[in-house]
Amino acid sequence: MKKHLPISILLIGCATTLFIMKCGPPSASQWTDTNVLPQILPDISDVTIPSNIAPLNFKILESGENYEVRIAGKSGAPIRILTGSRGIQIPERKWKTLLESNFGDTLQIEIYVNSNDSWNRFQPFSLIVAQEPIDSHIVYRQLGPVYMYWNKIKLVERNLTNFDERDLMNNRDHGTMCMHCHAFAAGNPERMMLHIRRGPGTGLLLADNGKLKNIDTKTDFNPPAAMPSFHPDGNRIAFSVNRFKQFFHALGENRDVVDLASDVILYDIPSNTITTTPDLAAPDWLETWPAWSADGKTLYFCRTPQPGKWNLPYSEIMKIRYDLAAVDFDMATGKFGPVRTVLSAEETGMSLSEPRVSPDGRYLLFCMAEYGNFFTFRESSDLYMMDLGNGEFWRADCSSDRAETWHSWSSNSKWIAFSSKRYNGVMTRPHFAYVDENGKTRKAFTLPHEDPEYYEVDVFNYHLPELITGPVPNSESDFVKAAYDLDNQTPVQLDPAVQVPENQTKPPEMWLPGKK
Repeated sequence: MKKHLPISILLIGCATTLFIMKCGPPSASQWTDTNVLPQILPDISDVTIPSNIAPLNFKILESGENYEVRIAGKSGAPIRILTGSRGIQIPERKWKTLLESNFGDTLQIEIYVNSNDSWNRFQPFSLIVAQEPIDSHIVYRQLGPVYMYWNKIKLVERNLTNFDERDLMNNRDHGTMCMHCHAFAAGNPERMMLHIRRGPGTGLLLADNGKLKNIDTKTDFNPPAAMPSFHPDGNRIAFSVNRFKQFFHALGENRDVVDLASDVILYDIPSNTITTTPDLAAPDWLETWPAWSADGKTLYFCRTPQPGKWNLPYSEIMKIRYDLAAVDFDMATGKFGPVRTVLSAEETGMSLSEPRVSPDGRYLLFCMAEYGNFFTFRESSDLYMMDLGNGEFWRADCSSDRAETWHSWSSNSKWIAFSSKRYNGVMTRPHFAYVDENGKTRKAFTLPHEDPEYYEVDVFNYHLPELITGPVPNSESDFVKAAYDLDNQTPVQLDPAVQVPENQTKPPEMWLPGKK
């Protein structure tokens, strides 16, 4: 396991000891109340946190010579940190004990800053400790801030209860593979899949109880599979198959992506068969972002009419907006029903993307932005929640004025993880938010790190933060071996009922980073 621990953290103990000897802690008669909240990074003021989360270390941005932080609840021993450093590292053991003593209650944090031999106390703030824990691990794709660094990608597993992390795949160590979407069946770390694009390891890696298989999902009908959604039974995966095109603007956020062609297909794992229906793969529609309902009886996806031509000016591309649609699914026969529109772009005036249904079946979380369906570069992208009981929807309170994307649910439906660019508009970082009994989200907090100053130097993007219930049993060498074992790669079979267009001599190629 790797930990991020700079030399500055190792010196905190020495600085703290020196500070105590020189000044001692401030007393009530020694400070002045500022009546303003302290500036800290990341902002953890008044957030709701899981009872099993790692310490929320932070940096105090207020200038001073010495600092004291007091963390206390109604029960348990309070935590007091005295230091000459602005980086606040909360002791893990004491933090865990304090959380366990205050399930469903609040903690209060007080920050004191000493400057020129006088102390200022900033306005205290609270942390709400939820009774419901978050899933213990998360897996995300980490890559550089711009598209040129696609060949420096790694798939990382992080333990949320502490700071342990490990690489599941790292293409800097194993050639120029491009790791694409990853997914898990109901948060099960033993049932997952990972796409490998480009290089000698191209294929779909499917994990089944610790065993990895390399599968070629390309057929005469479809290119390699893309955005996935595991059926709740774990034996089927709905995919989109897309042909993306990246293009650039002259001003502002210059990166953009358009979908030139897309369909939804179904991969049946036991029979190793790809199938689809005309309603999911219509030539006059673009269909993408499939997502199963919690009971597996409904498949949600996004769709828009296929433009008549693709040499469109940008002003026309900005008019492409996707509806949220759905089809019923008969699990006994494997047959789909007709398409129905759940929420139309005409009604919202926005484009819909990335639907994900809560495991308890009550809510559907999705994104809306001005246009298109690839929202990583859309500052207008926000998270929205829909009540599947009555169809009402609303903007999630955890959204910001920057792009929110790539969300997932915890297994108990009480937490969501998502990527947000709220810090600087460039890098996406993992955030978490509590979901209450009415589907309302509370203020989000970012992934905690052992180094309190981590986010001042972090230059990576974090995509697809998928919450899982435990560690993945496979090692990095297991994934690498499976990716390169092309001699044993299994090609999928195409359902004979699926008709290949007469003028299609081969499946359309999927856009790849760096492809000319």
